[in-house]
Amino acid sequence: MKNKRAQSEVITTVLIILLVLAAVFIVYTAVRNMVQGGTTQATEKQKCLEIGLNIVSVNKTSGNVTITRLSGGADGDVTDVTILVDGTSKTVLYPTDKSLTQMSTKIYTVGAITNAKKVEVGAVLGATKCDVIDSETSLVA
Repeated sequence: MKNKRAQSEVITTVLIILLVLAAVFIVYTAVRNMVQGGTTQATEKQKCLEIGLNIVSVNKTSGNVTITRLSGGADGDVTDVTILVDGTSKTVLYPTDKSLTQMSTKIYTVGAITNAKKVEVGAVLGATKCDVIDSETSLVA
């Protein structure tokens, strides 16, 4: 009887040790994934800070917004631009290729924005939408 009791205590101890190891592994995996995810987000936001966009002109009647990309940031990273008119996002109708390389200028058409008071622009880097980089309140009719 003593022998069976000793065996059950050993089995119980081994099971407790295995449960503790499993719990440690689960916590380690969760923490590692959170840290890695935060690092990726920080890297993407860093890229946003390196991108410089400048609104050259805005024509309210035609809805043309002329944007120049300044030097800085990795070339080819800007896959699209976000254009906000009075705080509301507008769909870019033209051009179909919305990417913007360093030191280039492109005219983006968003449709008539005759009552607009402010136009803002931000870069899109793949799946990451950057915050507003430039804004313009001197709009040409």
